[in-house]
Amino acid sequence: IDQTNIVYQPANAHTYEVIGAKQVAIIGQEEKHACTLLVGISAARDLLPWQVVYDG
Repeated sequence: IDQTNIVYQPANAHTYEVIGAKQVAIIGQEEKHACTLLVGISAARDLLPWQVVYDG
């Protein structure tokens, strides 16, 4: 069994502000938009059903 993080919406690396602005506000940078996908293979080499964890 293995698990991986799937990102729905990556954090934006670009901003839009007036050139020379002293401060640039970044909204939503701390929010996480992702889920965890678990995949596995049985001892008989059969692919097991995927499991997706959306919360927790």
